[in-house]
Amino acid sequence: LAALNAVLAMVILKESRQPDAAPYKPYVHPLAPTTWKHAVSGTGIAMLVLVALLSMTAFSAFETVLPLFSKDQFGWDMHMVGWFLAYVGVLVVLVQGGLIRRIIPRLGESRSASVGLVLTTMGLFWMASGPGLIGLYLAMLPLALGVGMTNPSLSALVSLNSDKDQQGVALGFYQ
Repeated sequence: LAALNAVLAMVILKESRQPDAAPYKPYVHPLAPTTWKHAVSGTGIAMLVLVALLSMTAFSAFETVLPLFSKDQFGWDMHMVGWFLAYVGVLVVLVQGGLIRRIIPRLGESRSASVGLVLTTMGLFWMASGPGLIGLYLAMLPLALGVGMTNPSLSALVSLNSDKDQQGVALGFYQ
């Protein structure tokens, strides 16, 4: 679906910035490697993208390992794993849908991302320690809070640290 989306976007959507819109900068196609290089040259953008990549990889590894772990530890089948992942998803939605609006104004994007990464790490280590069934459900609280805080905060930091005319490209690279 993502590949189809990308192809349709390239074919159907027209470039919103016209080559003559900014006479002081030469027009470069949005998919050209030089565009990506310029987009991540902002303050710490490449590091933010790397942190996001590592964070998302860790969470993806959790989703991949969970079926094996839960089958071994609790005898779960795929149906039970699905319900458990739904529980984690609801927790993340609650954080991103409401709680994050209260956290970021108090902590700021940078601290929110840092706290989110620490909470994610704590949740993953707690889960890996084999805490039992109740402990597993409880370990998902810091994990979901951490993931729910990290992703929007890193995305906001990429936007805030990009040149105004490069925000779309930087956020596209981030995604």
